Amino acid sequence: MLPRLKFRISNLDSVTRSRSLTEAARFAAFRIHEEASDWLLNIQTSGYVPAATLGYEDTELIEYAPTPYRAIRHCLSRVNIGVGKHTFLDYGVGMGRVVVLAAQQPFARVIGIDLSPLMVQHALRNCERLRKPAQASVEIVLGDAREYQVPADVTVIHLYHPFFGATLEAVVNRIKESLRANPRTITVFYGRPRDFEGIVMGQGWVTRDAFVRFYPNLPYGIYTCRPPRP
Repeated sequence: MLPRLKFRISNLDSVTRSRSLTEAARFAAFRIHEEASDWLLNIQTSGYVPAATLGYEDTELIEYAPTPYRAIRHCLSRVNIGVGKHTFLDYGVGMGRVVVLAAQQPFARVIGIDLSPLMVQHALRNCERLRKPAQASVEIVLGDAREYQVPADVTVIHLYHPFFGATLEAVVNRIKESLRANPRTITVFYGRPRDFEGIVMGQGWVTRDAFVRFYPNLPYGIYTCRPPRP
């Protein structure tokens, strides 16, 4: 049996007691897919880490929980990547699941940024453990997203609700600054996008192309961002 999966399945009796058999079966299939995907890539990204453990003092920063594999793969399938034509940026890299999957695609390069040294260490370790060689170069940045200047070649951005409030507003402004300085189109994938839409929708430079829900009840918005008007 796959590593760590035995423990997950052994807890299914408690899940069954609290949910219908159909829902318990769906949950089991979801967990098996998550753990199997980690195992096939030879990485460890499953689990939950509270914000306090990550060392965040800022209450606008969110705890670690991995984006479901199916959500990431669906989002990446929406991009006509083209060999070496796009650069991918992941805000809140966590343990590196998203950058690992992105690096399997022919991006020019893949960047992940996180404020937590613990998460950056995990991400770097998983990039090193990757069973299949990456197609793109990978850079993991330890830094504050509010101060990070979006590189001029970034054309795809992913966020799984890593922060909100003034932090999110600052990041949105950084994206706008990059678009103004280097006009291009940026595709944004955003998990749990309510706060993001509350900031950008109606401003004219962001359009929502799709809205999809993934198990368990995870909404993802897919957006096109263009240079804002002066």
